[in-house]
Amino acid sequence: NFDIAVGLGYQNMSPPHGNWLGRGKEAAVDTDYVQVKGMSLISLDVNFVWNAWVNEYLGFYYGAGLGLGILTGKVLRTSAAGCNADNVGDETQCKPIVCAGATCSEDDLARSEGGKDNGPGDPHRFKESSIPGAIPIINVVGGVSLRFPEVRGLELRLLEAGFHNAFFLGSSVAYLF
Repeated sequence: NFDIAVGLGYQNMSPPHGNWLGRGKEAAVDTDYVQVKGMSLISLDVNFVWNAWVNEYLGFYYGAGLGLGILTGKVLRTSAAGCNADNVGDETQCKPIVCAGATCSEDDLARSEGGKDNGPGDPHRFKESSIPGAIPIINVVGGVSLRFPEVRGLELRLLEAGFHNAFFLGSSVAYLF
C-alpha cells in the first residue's frame, strides 16, 4: 500500500514574442518587447504515495514529493516606445524604436544588443537576469483509483488532484510493477 514514484517531465514554457507590461506600471515608460527563446522546464521528482483500498477494485491514494526543475533558454527584453494604455498590445504602434519595419525583426533587435537599456528613447536588447537556473519541484497528490485484479499492475486513476508547482485536476492510467 506504499508506492515510490519517480517522475521525469518536460514542459515548453515559451510564449509568443510580444509586448509585456507589469501590473500597475506606466505603459509609456515600462513596456518591453519580450522574446522568450527556447524556454523549457526539465524536471525530475520523487513522490511517496500511500494507498487505502476500500476493496480489491476501488481505492484512494495520497502523497507528496520533491524534485528539481532545470530551466533552459533565455528571456530577452527591449524597451518599447510610442506606448500608451490603449495601444500596448499593438506591436505596430508600440515597439522598440530600433525596429525598422511595421513589426520587429530579429536583425533589428540583435543590432541593438550591448550597452545598458536606457528606456524607450535609447533601447538596447538585454538578457533578463532574474530567471533562475533551477527551481524546486513541490508535489502533493490525491485521488481515486480503480484496479482490475485480472490485469496485474493496471490502475486507472479516475480522479487526480494536487499541486505540482501549480494546481492540477485530471485522470490517468498507471502501470505498477
